[in-house]
Amino acid sequence: GDYTFYTESDDGSRLYIGDTLVVDNDGLHGMVEQSGTISLAAGLHPITVTMFEKGGGQGLDVEYEGPGITKELIPDNVLYRQSSPVDLNGDGVVDLKDYALLADAFLDELLWP
Repeated sequence: GDYTFYTESDDGSRLYIGDTLVVDNDGLHGMVEQSGTISLAAGLHPITVTMFEKGGGQGLDVEYEGPGITKELIPDNVLYRQSSPVDLNGDGVVDLKDYALLADAFLDELLWP
């Protein structure tokens, strides 16, 4: 269906679905809302939101609406996180535990090829 995405930000923000720029709210400004609409097939779609702050106030809200969805902040339960290639233990966080696994694998290969 058709989905409309909104960013309200101080200063600039952009929202992409996959590689498609859907909302361009770039520039130096106070809290300003911009929107864009995209047609999406059922399934998972990568979403990227970028934002910058130059000075003064700051803020960012990201909302959407679509079939059966009234305009609302995008809830956590419709988002997912793809594991990073360096998230070696798959816990969604790149931290010392991942580097320990990497070091252990390296030492195993170095000492016992």
